[in-house]
Amino acid sequence: MKYLPITLLFLPCLLLAQMSIGGKPLSFYPEFQKAYGEQVLIPISIQKPPLKDKPDPRLVAFPIAVDFDMESDGEWTVMSNGDRLWRLHVQVKNAASLSVLYDDFYLPKGAKFYAYSLDKTQVLGAYTRRNNSKSGRFITGEIGGEDIILEYYEPAAAKGEGRIHIQRVDYARLMNEVGFGSSAGCHININCDEGSDYLSDKTSVCRMRMVFEEGQALCTGTLLNNTLQDGTPYLLTAFHCEFELTPMYDLWRFDWHYESMMCETPNDEPNFLSMLGCSKRAAWADTDFMLLELSHTVPKSYDVYMSGWSRELGVPSSVVHIHHPRGDIKKISLDGTGGNLHPEAINWNFDGESGIDRTTPDHHHFINIFTENNGTFEQGSSGSALLDENKRVVGLLTGGFEDTLCQNTTAYFGRLALSWDGGGTPETRLSDWLDPTGSSARTVDAIRNPINTDFVFLQGRVTTPEGEG
Repeated sequence: MKYLPITLLFLPCLLLAQMSIGGKPLSFYPEFQKAYGEQVLIPISIQKPPLKDKPDPRLVAFPIAVDFDMESDGEWTVMSNGDRLWRLHVQVKNAASLSVLYDDFYLPKGAKFYAYSLDKTQVLGAYTRRNNSKSGRFITGEIGGEDIILEYYEPAAAKGEGRIHIQRVDYARLMNEVGFGSSAGCHININCDEGSDYLSDKTSVCRMRMVFEEGQALCTGTLLNNTLQDGTPYLLTAFHCEFELTPMYDLWRFDWHYESMMCETPNDEPNFLSMLGCSKRAAWADTDFMLLELSHTVPKSYDVYMSGWSRELGVPSSVVHIHHPRGDIKKISLDGTGGNLHPEAINWNFDGESGIDRTTPDHHHFINIFTENNGTFEQGSSGSALLDENKRVVGLLTGGFEDTLCQNTTAYFGRLALSWDGGGTPETRLSDWLDPTGSSARTVDAIRNPINTDFVFLQGRVTTPEGEG
């Protein structure tokens, strides 16, 4: 089967990270329901547009253009103290999951915003003014099912200051196609014995949920160290993840620590830490690399590493790659026989269904065979870094195919050594970004994220709005 390559310590200072403060929507509380009734919101049911005969196979969610705001849509509840609550119920028939994009999203001081499922078992938020961005755009993540409810709480002191305008609702078509539990059973969870030597390295790896004008897609990225070792959040992934799509970089989401805490897959989906937004720094089709810079430094509290790298021209004696197949929890694949240079050009169109019609030159990729019990890869693994015997990044996954599911997987990894000089310009090579000092270093080792600016230390008494300690 062929796959597409495809004293307080908790006040983070990141404005664009997609962080939330937790809690429950106000409408969930019995006191609210008793005072104002457990209102049944009439859904706005929107029609899914027909897809193309062959939609891009990289896309896992598809857009529906809408025009919803707080003035014209949804319902307001005004409470006795002047606080207000706005709710909107959106429905897309037969959708597997929904996410919502906002082109004007502004929350004033004291306001809270949630998205949740109809049965109230899935809750995202609370989002607060810390989630405001200069662009005014925002996205709330996936809620499973065909219904999503949005809830905005506004204190009386901020009446009329909030702005929420929804430009798009994205829907997934098939249940369990991507996300938790969707990948093949032969994958190895990162915290099994096979991953025990990579407890630091795994933290540099994140799941990417990329937003395009055409929809949403999944890939894997890896934070890289640079010769300054200053914590600049450079992230390596695959160029084909966005090839011929129209990216909305400020809405790309990066999820860390999305993994099982044990070897076994848990019954319930684990939590994870997210950030939102990036810029593209460099890309080169011949080795399929793309280097992003996240919009903000990764908080120290996320406890991540920046992976080391090697641009040596040799062939590694053993390799692993850590990845998120189908956007599932983190996995590891191992090849103890090492890498081999692929001597031929590779046409990535395969059988005409990959969505990628291009060819990469000979000797620009490693070829590796992942055999039974050593893991594999799937859509969503694309972009994951190939680590050599010294745990340094030497390549990234472009793709490949499986002769037999979960037995013999042929994988091709674009070579970092050739990506170093790439196409000869800062926009097509790694050297300018990973070696800003001009040191000509051939290798750099991993470091723990050195940035330590995400904590604010306060002294005083913390109370509830009612004055209780």
